[in-house]
Amino acid sequence: MSTSLCLRLAVLGLAVAIGACTTPPGIEVSERAKPTKIDHVSRVVPVSAQSPLRAADALALRRAVTAFGPAEAVHASVALPVGTSAAARASLRRSLVESGVPPTNIVFVAADAAGSEVILHRHVVTPPECRNFSIDLNRSSQENPRSQGGCTNERNLTLMVEDPRDLVRGRTIGPADAEHAANGVERYRTDDIKELLKPERLTTR
Repeated sequence: MSTSLCLRLAVLGLAVAIGACTTPPGIEVSERAKPTKIDHVSRVVPVSAQSPLRAADALALRRAVTAFGPAEAVHASVALPVGTSAAARASLRRSLVESGVPPTNIVFVAADAAGSEVILHRHVVTPPECRNFSIDLNRSSQENPRSQGGCTNERNLTLMVEDPRDLVRGRTIGPADAEHAANGVERYRTDDIKELLKPERLTTR
């Protein structure tokens, strides 16, 4: 086969490939799915900084957390005056934990005024609206600016995430057990690896 013929065939193949990628007539290339929307909401609950915490304040906190949304996604900023006793801080923390707020989601800050309050806040996510490609399979030119994996992957992620705040910023890694990790490395080096659990050995409690 001559060089000239090979070049012509290559050009023809490129033209066919470009033609196959051309958007079919009537398809709007500029059409996009609505991106994920993440909103931050908060609520202020006035409390008294005393120990033990008053029953009325504990009840108000419990009701506020319950009405605010999934407790595992609620974060609490406890604003207390300077000089508040450690017992009062512990009483407030205990009440929040009993209401369902994870201990790692509770922080204490200095109050601007003499009063004390608990600021509940969380993130609310609205998943993207993805087009239904089963209606028209030619509509496959969707581009999602937030996720290269596609609109469906992003929607599934937003529906599965426990705390939508994780979509904004990751969580701080807690302290690690260095000795436990080193033991695993030592077992690997000495070829003393633990046997994996077998399904028949697993028991359901």
